[in-house]
Amino acid sequence: MTPMLPPTRALRWALAALLLPAACVVEPDDELLAADDADAPRLAGAVEPGEPQTMLIRYWNGPTMRGSATLIAPNVVVTNAHASFGGPEGMYVQRGTQTEPGIDPLQVVEKLHHPDYVSAGDSNDIALLRLGCNVTDIAPAKINRTALASVDIGSSITAVGYGPTTWTGTDWGIKRSMGNQLTGFNGDWIWVSGVSANPGDSGGSLYGFPSGAVGPGGDDGADALQPADVDEAPVEPAPDGA
Repeated sequence: MTPMLPPTRALRWALAALLLPAACVVEPDDELLAADDADAPRLAGAVEPGEPQTMLIRYWNGPTMRGSATLIAPNVVVTNAHASFGGPEGMYVQRGTQTEPGIDPLQVVEKLHHPDYVSAGDSNDIALLRLGCNVTDIAPAKINRTALASVDIGSSITAVGYGPTTWTGTDWGIKRSMGNQLTGFNGDWIWVSGVSANPGDSGGSLYGFPSGAVGPGGDDGADALQPADVDEAPVEPAPDGA
């Protein structure tokens, strides 16, 4: 069982500030960056050719990819705060299935972490990145605004990210997806089964909530962008259902 955070309220704190467009500055790096052990493995799923709203965070001159992100407005992506430290100088978001240099890198011009963020795994582990130009050929992902109810338990959810398939793997930077199920929720967390999350996919997406929701993946699962309030009493999975 994998816990996930519901930061819809956290998202509101800064979204409006990031929606103002700026000039687009795009200069691809010439070298493919290597992953480090800390940002290793995660979704041992199938290569995902779709879900274009899920993108990759990289640095032009850094030692590694930083994580994944989700397009939620023409010039804004949401991710985990711990997957977007540093910068935004030299930080960019890359589209596509793989991390090949020159595939439409989009420069990050502004970064906002939640003001109460402390470390990975916190309920406020969320950040917004404003891009230097609008993405005009991809519709932003929808954010779930429907409160969960017990009828949603067992719903299919798809996790998408760019991390390697094993903890020590080097096959990072390829977009992969894996099917999961919603197994529980309360006012602070939701739980899904079927995914083991590591920093390489942090900030990635979850698709398939009641209103077509999407959310940024976390260190221990994915943070679902959905209301913290629920329609009824919390439904928490049994410990042995992990």
